[in-house]
Formats: sequence, C-alpha cells, structure tokens
Amino acid sequence: MYDRSFTGAVWPKCTVLFVLGSLVFAGGYVTALWVSPHMLGFVGLARAAAQPQDHPHEAHEGDLAPFMIRNAYHFATLYHAARAGRWELAHYQADELDENMQDAAQAATIHASFLHDYRKDFMQPLRQAIAARSVEQFHNAFRTAVEGCNNCHQATKHAFITIPEVPPSLSIFVLPPSGG
Repeated sequence: MYDRSFTGAVWPKCTVLFVLGSLVFAGGYVTALWVSPHMLGFVGLARAAAQPQDHPHEAHEGDLAPFMIRNAYHFATLYHAARAGRWELAHYQADELDENMQDAAQAATIHASFLHDYRKDFMQPLRQAIAARSVEQFHNAFRTAVEGCNNCHQATKHAFITIPEVPPSLSIFVLPPSGG
C-alpha cells in the first residue's frame, strides 16, 4: 500500500497552481486588449454603443477595429520587450505589427494611404532602433510612432482614440531573458 498522508498535501498545491495559472492566462486576454478593467469605463462603452450614428462606417470603408486591436497588442508588447532588453521579441513584434498594418491597408481602401505612410515613416525607425539595440533610439522612435498614430486618428476623424506614450504592462508575455 502507499502512504495517504502525502497525497492530502498535493491536492491543495495543485488546486492553488491551477487557479493561479488560470488567472494569469485570463489576465493575458485583458492585457492583450491594452486596457485594464478599471480603465474600461463601462458607462462610456455603453454610451458609445447606444449612439452608432455618431460614427457611421461607409460601405466602402473596411472595418479596421480587428486590425487596430492586434496593433495595440503588438505595439504594447514591442515597447515592453525593448524596455526589458528582449530585442528578439521586439524584432518579432515589429514584424507582426508591420504585417498587420499591411493587411489592414488591403482591407481598408479608404485609409490605405495613411497605413502605407505610417509603415514607411514610423516602422522603419523602430526597426532601425531594434537592430541597433539602442534603448534611447528606440524610445525616441516609439514616441514619434505614437504621435504618428494619434495624428492619423485625428486625420481620419477618430481623434477620440489616443495611444499612450507608455503602454500598460503585458508582464505575462514579456519576461526577463533567461539566464540573466
């Protein structure tokens, strides 16, 4: 037979680990939307949903929302990866961001020129800073890219959407490099 006294201690540990793992996993979805629950402003969201006539989408205007949500995730992860010195992750996120911008330009013909200009004017300096592994150069390029986002939102009548210069942390995905 086996000793049952040891088994009793294992289940509580497994339960705690499972609950913690579930919370961390679920937290990733919240942070992927680049918004913490206390920043959501549920009243504002409900009010915006109740007034769709304020911002009607034209039939020829593609819906950029899914692309922009992915952009927000890649943009925030890119920032925190560079800040943590995770240059390979930053490079990967820059590639994903650029690819998503290209896909968005194909989907939204009315805003395609803005997206192509953004890729040329702001993605290249970000890529250069990442290649140089320069934190200072990266922060300058990132700040300029944020200004580019916010200027584009104003030009396309989406000034109510603003990107912060320091995105919320996505600590679940940006961990310190192994061995250091």
